[in-house]
Amino acid sequence: MDIKKFGYIADAGVTYPLGFKAGSACAGLKQSGALDMAIIFSEISAVAAGAFTSSLFPAAPVLYDKKAIEAKTKISAVVVNSGNANACTGDKGMRDAVETASQTAAALGVSVEEVLVASTGRIGVPLPMDIISRGIKLASESLSTDGGAAASEAIMTTDTCPKRRELSISIG
Repeated sequence: MDIKKFGYIADAGVTYPLGFKAGSACAGLKQSGALDMAIIFSEISAVAAGAFTSSLFPAAPVLYDKKAIEAKTKISAVVVNSGNANACTGDKGMRDAVETASQTAAALGVSVEEVLVASTGRIGVPLPMDIISRGIKLASESLSTDGGAAASEAIMTTDTCPKRRELSISIG
């Protein structure tokens, strides 16, 4: 299969399909200086589905996203931070998830209902919203059809390698 004929690069991941862009940033959540924020953006809002944890203590982003999916709102973006899971952070964690979605929506020019939020990393530590804000700004400014590979690196925590795949099929 020659994916180059479609104008894509191998290992593009989330930006492989037409209409998707991704941006990433080193906002400062990880002491290592590694990429730690990503935004995945669909130029045309899309139907979303989700599978959620059965944990009795779901993180704020899980609760936020579950509500958005249940509302059957079309989604334009997912903002992801790594280095801090925003889990076991109570009401502040939920306010931070909502604020993260709101800031991302403003940066992208979409409604807050069109943004999902994901966080991975340390548990029980409130999000440093100044760092999250900087990451949203930097990641939104770097949106590109070539941004998928870097975005997959930005969401890594204990992973040993980035996870990305793409596939083209022809339907007669």
